[in-house]
Amino acid sequence: MLATFLGSLIGLEREYKRKEAGLKTFSLVCLGACFFTVVAVYLSSSQSPLSAFVQVDPIRVIQAVAIGISFIGSGVIIYHKFQIEGLTTAAALWSTAAIGIGIGVGL
Repeated sequence: MLATFLGSLIGLEREYKRKEAGLKTFSLVCLGACFFTVVAVYLSSSQSPLSAFVQVDPIRVIQAVAIGISFIGSGVIIYHKFQIEGLTTAAALWSTAAIGIGIGVGL
């Protein structure tokens, strides 16, 4: 819930400035990053019923989230008329995922 709220705040600012990614995109990125992190942390704990069968390294999952968000971010960067557009939106998406990861690990 907190991840969706914080992602929405950033998305509102981007929508207000009429950028490519807005409220829905940022809230989903933050929520998705948080969810992947929570699942990875849970599966890596000894409390998980799957811990005897599955070994999960949460750091690898966090790295995968960062790489995945980088691909999404590269989709909003446009080179048009000798100018680069969307770089701030891409950086904001990446930072929003980091916020979601932080919430997911309990920071």
